[in-house]
Amino acid sequence: MEGSMFQPGDYVFVKDSAQEDIGSLAWLYVQHNRKAQVVCEFHMASSKPIPANEVLYCVVWPEQFEGGWHCWHQCLPGYGQMVAAKNLELLFEESREVVTMPNLNAPDREIDR
Repeated sequence: MEGSMFQPGDYVFVKDSAQEDIGSLAWLYVQHNRKAQVVCEFHMASSKPIPANEVLYCVVWPEQFEGGWHCWHQCLPGYGQMVAAKNLELLFEESREVVTMPNLNAPDREIDR
């Protein structure tokens, strides 16, 4: 998945602009439930490269909703939608784990060993 904007398991915020990707019935649910989780990047057959912001992602919600669907069998029926990357925003704190370690070789620090 080199070059992907999102990874499976990432949590994303669905922007207002996603209404262009989502049917009106599903939008009634999505507009009040903006947090979704990425399942996968969807690749369409194309002879031309697709810009990263136009790549489609299957995103899911924790409950089934009217207008939701299975994203070509990538998730449970009624839980997902296909949304272009440009219409999603990464919820970084919920998606990534950052582990920091002290620099044991730092010259101006006293570190208990």
